Amino acid sequence: MTSQLCIVLTQVCRFGSFICKAIGGQLINLRV
Repeated sequence: MTSQLCIVLTQVCRFGSFICKAIGGQLINLRV
């Protein structure tokens, strides 16, 4: 169960970082 939870958390972190990069890129584009 613990290993499965770690896998899920890893996927969530990757997806979250992808969203952060996308939002960050849009903010930079808007500023420029």
